[in-house]
Amino acid sequence: MIFSFFGLFNAFTKHLRNRYFKSEPLVVGATPRSPKWPTVRKHHLERFPTCAACGCDKDLDVHHIIPFSIKPELELDPNNLISLCSSSNEFGLNCHHVMGHKSAAWTMFNENVRQDCKDMKELIDRITR
Repeated sequence: MIFSFFGLFNAFTKHLRNRYFKSEPLVVGATPRSPKWPTVRKHHLERFPTCAACGCDKDLDVHHIIPFSIKPELELDPNNLISLCSSSNEFGLNCHHVMGHKSAAWTMFNENVRQDCKDMKELIDRITR
């Protein structure tokens, strides 16, 4: 079963890279974070306490769908936030990197991350039943 999961996962991530990922130059540190960010982050994690892609509840990041460095005005917008795990989970995935970015390339982002996480969660649920 593990072999089939990784085969499906590799095909799925290749599909994501080819179809959805965008590369934009990210300007790090150009705009300071809002002082409201820690509270918004905390409330988001209270509402969405599990990874949207795999369902784990450890090492969660609040990911900006459109990066803060590209659209700072969306920093606090709840529609631009999604919970993703940031360390390898039981499936060997770092969902923040794989789903929110392209691997560890922080200059990539996935505008369709919500749908892709839903698809990944359905795939994991099907395989682990």
